[in-house]
Amino acid sequence: MEIDDKYKHTINLLNNSELFNEDHLKIMLESCCCTLTGRTVSKDFCSSLDEHSTQKKETYSSLLYIFTEFVRNNQSTEDFVQFLKKECDLNSNVIKIIEDFYIKWRIHIRIQLLNIGNELPHVTDVMWKIDNIIDSNSSNNSEGPVFRISLKLEKFDRKSEGPSIEFLEFSCSTPELQDFVYKLNDSVRHCQKFTSDQQ
Repeated sequence: MEIDDKYKHTINLLNNSELFNEDHLKIMLESCCCTLTGRTVSKDFCSSLDEHSTQKKETYSSLLYIFTEFVRNNQSTEDFVQFLKKECDLNSNVIKIIEDFYIKWRIHIRIQLLNIGNELPHVTDVMWKIDNIIDSNSSNNSEGPVFRISLKLEKFDRKSEGPSIEFLEFSCSTPELQDFVYKLNDSVRHCQKFTSDQQ
């Protein structure tokens, strides 16, 4: 996992005790974690951005980014601490405070990230097989093969706090399968057109 140097440099500003005393750092980290989990941000944090606001806002953005990247990539606390120590060159007191927040909020951020645009299950694999139906009464009148399609779906299970796997299975004839594939291709085309129009 690569983190751009601009984020590392900005995170290094947390060593500056004039900009970020321990209380302000904790408020900033709390607000960062609240933002990433969809909770309300502290009013104390919003009012503290007045002085040196550009540097504080950049640092806040960098914290949001690195928390998101490390949680999204399922990095361990040890990996996170090593990154802060070696890549960002933070002092041990600041690292300890950030580490405590990472441990406390990691699973909540992960749940939120797994559910962003992820309420519906994701198709992760497709399996299929072809069956032929033999009817003894009308052996001359075959309708063609029957396609048995199985979509492997992954979604987030709130009870186990992890991904769960389900299968969606259906059968279709050759014309129905062709219609299904056409509609999927049409959807892809529309999505690509929409995203190119947005740029």
